Amino acid sequence: MTTSLSSVLILALAQERFLYSDYAQLMESMKACATVTQVETKGEFAREMKLSPPTIVIAIDAGISEPENSVVFQRLLRYTREGGTTVCCCNFSGAIQNARVKTFFATWGLPWDLGSYFRTTVHLNQAATGMVLEGLPESYSLKSMTLLNVARRHRIYAPSPTSRVESNVFEPNEIPIDVNECHCAYGPVGRGWLSYVGDVNNEDGSTRVIMAMTRCLPGARVVRVPGGHIDFLEHDLV
Repeated sequence: MTTSLSSVLILALAQERFLYSDYAQLMESMKACATVTQVETKGEFAREMKLSPPTIVIAIDAGISEPENSVVFQRLLRYTREGGTTVCCCNFSGAIQNARVKTFFATWGLPWDLGSYFRTTVHLNQAATGMVLEGLPESYSLKSMTLLNVARRHRIYAPSPTSRVESNVFEPNEIPIDVNECHCAYGPVGRGWLSYVGDVNNEDGSTRVIMAMTRCLPGARVVRVPGGHIDFLEHDLV
């Protein structure tokens, strides 16, 4: 039986081209299991959405939060409400202006707001709804910009009571953290979904999370790209 591939539209309105090499592992991993198209302008986005609306749109920067891109944002909002999936990841969390975060998510109908910025070990929420969790790591360490006010069922990864701030400055286990802060979220918007991955360092675990959000897991492999050379991780996520 032939299974159709997900179609992924990479939205890079800020044209931060350094991201293309920084996130090569993510891009190559998705290309191995999905049809991937990348756009950088309003016109390119409008054309792709008209010709062949994708299964998933991935915003890799904060361009959709900028006022000059309001037309793109409104089209993306309509696409999601009608059943699409939008993922905000990569440099989105680091580039969006703090003052815009609450209003941005409120427009999607979500109460999410800006949290803290730190590294810790997060744990998979097996009770999360809306996406397939198979193939995701039980826990992993990441540095990210967190979200507040995320319903428990919409938290994909969050700290546990034993999680602590992981730092080269402070002693281990010295600083407890708020277990209500969320590092990876997946919330309903109409008939579709808005996802958020706050990781700023392109951790392997976050690559897998985004692949799950784009429906590539569990039957796909994460491609590692050290020094521009592409190879596969030793174990498959199958």
